Amino acid sequence: MAQKARLEIDEVIGFDRLPNWQDQQRLPYCRALLKELNRWAPIAIAGVPHETTHEIIYDKYTIPANTILIPNIPALSRNRERYDSPDVFDPRRFIGDDKDAAASARCPDYGSRDHFQFGFGKRFCPGSYVAEGSLYMAVSRIIWGFEIHNIKGQDLNMNEQRYSNS
Repeated sequence: MAQKARLEIDEVIGFDRLPNWQDQQRLPYCRALLKELNRWAPIAIAGVPHETTHEIIYDKYTIPANTILIPNIPALSRNRERYDSPDVFDPRRFIGDDKDAAASARCPDYGSRDHFQFGFGKRFCPGSYVAEGSLYMAVSRIIWGFEIHNIKGQDLNMNEQRYSNS
């Protein structure tokens, strides 16, 4: 995946300068890669608590008014109804999605959102523009400047549990 992003950057940017803000729209695979990074490994695990204003019936559950609900960001990001093979890292799922995080978060259709870590509706993180831009600059410039590849004989298991409660 890094090789595909590197080829795109080499073709669009070349070798004489670093990627800049204006290049982002011309790097669709790199944009898709960033969206998939945010979906697959969200930095936030719980969203901002929300309070119900009235009783809600969801499936077979009754949620009373004035109940505090906390969005489970990883569960939303790995929803099998929303994403094909949600546990597989695949940037191609976002090719053609040109919305930035803010535009995506304000989309009234849940199924059209690219990820959930910056919040929901009025509770949207005002720093998302800085975070998304910083991530783009860092990742695109790392890919531009370095060769990234697997080390022979060492498998990378991103689902491996690194910490335990013991």
